[in-house]
Amino acid sequence: MTVRTFEYEVLSEFPGVASNIVYIPSYGGGSGHDGVIIKFLPNNGEPWIGVFAFGDSLRNEVCWVNPGPGPSQLTILARGRAYIASPNNPNSYIDVKSFPAITAIPVLSRGLMLFHDYTEIVAYDEQGLAWETSRISWDGIEIDEISDNTVLGRGWDAPSEEWVQFNVDLTTGSHQGGSAPPTYPNPDFS
Repeated sequence: MTVRTFEYEVLSEFPGVASNIVYIPSYGGGSGHDGVIIKFLPNNGEPWIGVFAFGDSLRNEVCWVNPGPGPSQLTILARGRAYIASPNNPNSYIDVKSFPAITAIPVLSRGLMLFHDYTEIVAYDEQGLAWETSRISWDGIEIDEISDNTVLGRGWDAPSEEWVQFNVDLTTGSHQGGSAPPTYPNPDFS
């Protein structure tokens, strides 16, 4: 059994007297952006407030907070931007490599947190980026089912204007199926 080393509270606004505020990511100057506001109460350490910047994604207004992927981590989805915070260390966070992050899906049996944008899926574990798929869609991903070993879903195939099935291995991120634009070698202009 894993014991969480912190408590947290999602706030709708700053408390009357707020100190130890950390803006994530930091834009320099120490202040200044809207985002998901979370008060962290570490078991061993000072409480602090994190402001996790919105992704400014007009198509995705989802805000979501969930423990994981590790016992000392919290995942934050902030309107198209995703973060994995370390509540015991305000300066240690991961800016998730998925933009806009459409959703975050915990896979507890694997200790993973999955994220996807419109074309790829990435997975993070307690140490960081575990894997990322190559492009599996032209412009849209639907996750249908997650088993112990596989993600089953559909990717949008623009030429045929239909959804096509794919499956992703939860250990490696390799996939079968899906659809993506052709890739061409990068010409050498030297």
